[in-house]
Amino acid sequence: MLRDLTKRDWQEMLGLSDEQIPQALMLRGTRNLRHQYDRHRCYFDDVIPIGLPNGIVQDVLVGRLGGHRVG
Repeated sequence: MLRDLTKRDWQEMLGLSDEQIPQALMLRGTRNLRHQYDRHRCYFDDVIPIGLPNGIVQDVLVGRLGGHRVG
């Protein structure tokens, strides 16, 4: 089912406009996600918390880091 979703579908679900789509994506480990989110959030400006009600996406953010939109 997820592979059938379009870019627009994902944008609507995540509440992101075209301008808010990150230019880069940083991945962190799979443990202690909330702790890592809280620890790194202070490095970003213009933070947009990302999540879905079903919990499939949580403890994720999009923000500005060094003038670039990063997820």
